[in-house]
Amino acid sequence: MTLQLLIILIITGIGQVTLDLYLPSMPFLVKYFHSSPSMLQYSIGVFLIAMAFSQFIYGNISDIYGRKKTLITGMVILTLGSVICLSAKSVSVFIIGRFIQGAGVGATSNLCKAIARDSYGGIALKRVMSLMITVWASSLIFAPMLGSIIQYFLGWHYIFLTLLVCDLILFLFIYFQFNETLMKEKQAKLMFLKENSLRIIFSNYSFIINTLIVALYSSIIYLYNLEAPFLIQDKLHYSSISYGLITIIITFGYIIGSILNSILVTKYRSWQINSIATFIAFFVSIAMTSFAMTYGLSLADLVVCFSLLTICTGILIPNAMAHAFDSIKSNVGKASAVYGLFVFSSGFISNVVVSNYIKQNFFYFSLFICIILLIASILCLVRFSYHQFHSHPVQLE
Repeated sequence: MTLQLLIILIITGIGQVTLDLYLPSMPFLVKYFHSSPSMLQYSIGVFLIAMAFSQFIYGNISDIYGRKKTLITGMVILTLGSVICLSAKSVSVFIIGRFIQGAGVGATSNLCKAIARDSYGGIALKRVMSLMITVWASSLIFAPMLGSIIQYFLGWHYIFLTLLVCDLILFLFIYFQFNETLMKEKQAKLMFLKENSLRIIFSNYSFIINTLIVALYSSIIYLYNLEAPFLIQDKLHYSSISYGLITIIITFGYIIGSILNSILVTKYRSWQINSIATFIAFFVSIAMTSFAMTYGLSLADLVVCFSLLTICTGILIPNAMAHAFDSIKSNVGKASAVYGLFVFSSGFISNVVVSNYIKQNFFYFSLFICIILLIASILCLVRFSYHQFHSHPVQLE
C-alpha cells in the first residue's frame, strides 16, 4: 500500500469517527445538559449541514491552491471544534462545537474523493472506492464500540479528548507526509461558485444520478445513527456496551458488501450487481415495515434486517460513487463539493424527519426507510436507462 493511498483511507475514516464516536453518549448527554433527545439529535444535524456546505468552499479552494493546503486548513478547524465540544458547559455551546467540527470535516470528506480521483481511474478507481467504503464501514464499527467503552468506564468528556488527540496526530501526519496530488497545469482559475461552473456540474446527468443514489443509501445510515442509540438503550433497555456490540454486528455488513463488490466488479457488470442488491434492499425494507406494523420490531428483527441492508449498501455505494467520479475529468474538487452537499444534506433531512416525526417509533422508522429505498430503486432504473443510451460521459470544462 502506497503512502498516498494510506492517507486517502485515513481521511476517509476520520469524518465518520468524529460523527459516530459520541453516539453511545447521547442519552447521557441529554441528562448532563438537562436537555431533550431532539436537541441532542440536532448536534448531528448541524454537524452534517456544516459538513455539506463547507465542501463548496473546500472544493473550489482545493482546485485553485491544491489539496494539501486545503486539507491542513480543515484539520485546524476540526481541532478547534473538538476543543469547544470538550469544554462545553451547555447544550448550545456543544452544538456550536459540533457545527465547527462539521465545517472542518468537510475538508477531509471532500478531499478523500478528490485525491482518489487525482490518483486513480477506471477499474483501479472502483477498487480504491471499495477500499474507502471498507474503511468507512470499519469506522462505523470501531467508533460506536470504542465510544461505548469510553462512555461506560470514563464518561463523554474522554470521548472528545480522544477525538482531539486523533485530530492533532492526523494534522501532523498530513503536514509532514502528504504530497500534493493536483498537478500545477490542472489547477483551476479562480472561479468561486460561478453560475456557469455549477451549470456544467449539474448538466452531468451520470454524476447527478449516481450521487443521488449514494445520498439515498447514505440517509439509511444516518437514520440508524440518529435513532439506534435511543431505540436500543431507552426503548429496548440495553446498555451502551450492548449498543456498541449490536452496532458492530450490523455495520459489519458494510465490510462484507464492499469486499463482495470488489470481487464481483471483476466478473460482472456493475448494473447487474446493483440491480440484485437494489431488489434485496427494497424487499428487506418491506419486510421490516411489515414486522413493525404487525407486532413491533424486536432486537433480532432490527439486527437481521439492518445487517442485510448494510451488505446491500456496501455493494451499491462504491459502484455509484465510482461511476459518479469516473464521469468527471477536471475540476474534481467542485464536483466533490456537490457530491458532499447531496450526501450530507440527506443526513440533515433525516435528522429533521427523525426529530419531528419518527420520535423512536419503530413503524415510522421502517416506513421511512422503505420510501427511501423505493426512490433509490427508481433512480437505479433511470441510471441503467441513461447508460444504455449514453456511452460517453459529459465532461466538466
